[in-house]
Amino acid sequence: FVIILPETSITGAMLTCERIRMAVANNEVHVNQHVLKITISIGIAEYSNDMTSPEAILAAADKKLYEAKDKGRNRVES
Repeated sequence: FVIILPETSITGAMLTCERIRMAVANNEVHVNQHVLKITISIGIAEYSNDMTSPEAILAAADKKLYEAKDKGRNRVES
């Protein structure tokens, strides 16, 4: 999923994504007689002038996503 937060600072994006991460983690999914806990990892990228295409900002966010996964999952990285 991609969320675009125009006119939002990196700090604001971190706060928003942390709220999303916590909301997902605090819910349980019931499947048959099992309770599943779901977590998410989120990568954040901020647009800069050296990004020449939409793909460049997506690649930057993707890189941060994999950093979050490498650092233990269920976290936000920017």
